[in-house]
Amino acid sequence: MQFRFLLISPFIFYFLFSIGHVESTTYESDLLTLINNYRTQNGLSPLKYDERLKEIAFTHSRYMTQKNTLSHANFQKRFTDSKSDLCVENIGWNASSPKVLFELWRESESHNKNMLNPNIQRAGISLVGKYATFFGCK
Repeated sequence: MQFRFLLISPFIFYFLFSIGHVESTTYESDLLTLINNYRTQNGLSPLKYDERLKEIAFTHSRYMTQKNTLSHANFQKRFTDSKSDLCVENIGWNASSPKVLFELWRESESHNKNMLNPNIQRAGISLVGKYATFFGCK
């Protein structure tokens, strides 16, 4: 019986990871679309999706999930890893949809300022569990 479990277990893990990955990708893509539409409505250029910034955001969202806390811990490392001279970060927790998280950020002065920063040009967004990170850089 244990042998069967070992054979099935990796498949189940891969399947569950794939489902979560697809859901987060849609969530992330929808959130970036909302942010870009908002920027355009405010006379700003849309942000370009950046795979490196996505990985940086993913690492932080995973960290927050593992620690079960909302935090900007280690921002300096993310900033350095970005190889940019300007970065902003919004984090969120437990938003039921990209629209809900976007609205929460829009209603917050500091988060709104980050989304509308005219100097950022690229962004990565990641959702891991219930923790989301938006990481935008010049």
